Amino acid sequence: MIKFFVEGTPEGQPRPRTGMYGNIYSPQKQWNKVVYWRCLKHKPLQTIDFPVFVSLTFSMRKPKSVPKKKYWHTKKPDFDNLAKGTIDALTKAKFWTDDNLICMCLVKKHYGNPAGCYIEITRLKEVNND
Repeated sequence: MIKFFVEGTPEGQPRPRTGMYGNIYSPQKQWNKVVYWRCLKHKPLQTIDFPVFVSLTFSMRKPKSVPKKKYWHTKKPDFDNLAKGTIDALTKAKFWTDDNLICMCLVKKHYGNPAGCYIEITRLKEVNND
């Protein structure tokens, strides 16, 4: 099991864009770079090549206009865009051979301090269906 926290302001992964000459590119956000550089010291010695469960818990800064009792973050960015950017950064850092090894994923987003993302990667056991 690998567990660590990446401090920073989580940002969603934007949709791919078409450039002026018809080329397609995916704009990179600062969050992707933060995750990439901070996750390197937690990288496993051997690249993961087995099924994994990934838990991502995003802690977002709470604006002063939000009531103190409110816990869940129900505004943009969407949880799937947050997860996509974070998983792309982990893939770029070569945590696993391919992100298709992620067979289960839990994504949560709430208000909290400090802002960032708690990342947990757990190996999944094979199930015998006999």
